[in-house]
Amino acid sequence: MITIKLFSDIICPFCYIAEETIIPYLKARHGAEFLYLGLELHPQTPPGGVHINDPRYAPFKAYVEKFAAAFNLPDVRMPEKTYNTRKVLLMAEYARDAGRLPEFWQATLQAYWQEQINLEDETVLAQVATLCGLDGAPAVAALTNMEYQLRLDKRRYNAQKLGLTTLPAFMWGKQAILGCQPVDVFDKALAG
Repeated sequence: MITIKLFSDIICPFCYIAEETIIPYLKARHGAEFLYLGLELHPQTPPGGVHINDPRYAPFKAYVEKFAAAFNLPDVRMPEKTYNTRKVLLMAEYARDAGRLPEFWQATLQAYWQEQINLEDETVLAQVATLCGLDGAPAVAALTNMEYQLRLDKRRYNAQKLGLTTLPAFMWGKQAILGCQPVDVFDKALAG
């Protein structure tokens, strides 16, 4: 049994692809467990998010869709908008402390990528939390919890010190794999 630290963000398309392909593979093939460490991909995203249906983003969207198809995910489509993920990651820390992080993470990931929910809308996030067995009111209160804010800030600082500039990032022992890589890269690293 191996525990892999997974640095990830809900809005990261490559994190989503890894969640749908690499992570289930590593669980089944290597018995891996994952310690989710939410990390803001773009902390500078303004409140209200950014529309990515602008033609300037077309090459990136096409690249993501081609990349996903190479991982046997031909139906992945970029959402029309990307959001600042600070709120959802703060709520994820509440879910962690309540013992419901895997459920909350998966539900939020699927809701964003398949239903394009607004990741900044506190009411929507509270509904997702409730669906995962959490109490909505304390989940919303987590958004102003200083301990959770410090946790995220410290994680970002430590990730920068480690040179984690790409998500997802997988770390165990002294090993690290950055980005969404083919499963044979993981097989080789885990065998060594």
